[in-house]
Amino acid sequence: MYKGIDHTAIASPDPEGLADWYYRTFGFPISHRIEANIFLQASDETKLEIIPSDGKSVSTEFKTPGIRHIAIRVLDFNVAINDLAHKGIEIDQVLNIQGNLLAFFTDPEGNILHLVQWKKDT
Repeated sequence: MYKGIDHTAIASPDPEGLADWYYRTFGFPISHRIEANIFLQASDETKLEIIPSDGKSVSTEFKTPGIRHIAIRVLDFNVAINDLAHKGIEIDQVLNIQGNLLAFFTDPEGNILHLVQWKKDT
């Protein structure tokens, strides 16, 4: 009955700018728009929705209650890390947890992201 996660939304004061960053960084093209909402689609068909925000941004940390990060699955962790470095993205932390590779960083608006290459994908 339930197929999986279709999309995750990020509220942004600059949806066009943030959507462009996700496109330039990960190659996720715009799949469609609904009013002012922009949908980007990854090659595995999952989507990221960028919506216009209202109000002031709230401060969040890695373990503040609520949704804390978006994980981007990669096939070659080292190639992806080098690509991000080439694009000027600073990696905050790299972890190897039981063979699962993780790299944490933020988008230009401070949303927490991380790369993940699961041990079973290698």
